[in-house]
Amino acid sequence: MFAHHFCRVGRGNEKGVVENLVGCSRRNFLVPFDREFGSFTELNEHLTAACTADLHQWVRGKADTKF
Repeated sequence: MFAHHFCRVGRGNEKGVVENLVGCSRRNFLVPFDREFGSFTELNEHLTAACTADLHQWVRGKADTKF
C-alpha cells in the first residue's frame, strides 16, 4: 500500500515526515487494538483493508478523496 522511494541526500527533514506518517497510520489503524490476529497474514489483511478504506475518505477543504 506504500510506494517506496529513496530519500534525498542531505535532506534530514524527510525523516520527520516519514515518522509522522507511520505514527498517523498506527493511531488510525491499530489503536484501540482490541482484537488478536492468528498470523501476520491476518494482520496484513486487516491493515490492507484499513488503508484502502482510508484512501476513499474525503479530505477536509478538498473536493475529492485521497485516492
